[in-house]
Amino acid sequence: MTQNRVINALSYLSILFLPVLFPLIVWLLTSTNPEAHRVAGRAFWLHLLRQF
Repeated sequence: MTQNRVINALSYLSILFLPVLFPLIVWLLTSTNPEAHRVAGRAFWLHLLRQF
């Protein structure tokens, strides 16, 4: 539970240090954890759309 919160927070806060790359990596690596997978996917698309 706490690990999910840290991963979820880092996925959104990565806009400061690795905007698109970090959520993409988390999204690809967390296919067995549905909550972290969903949040990382949302963060990835949010960061990608924000770039343009």
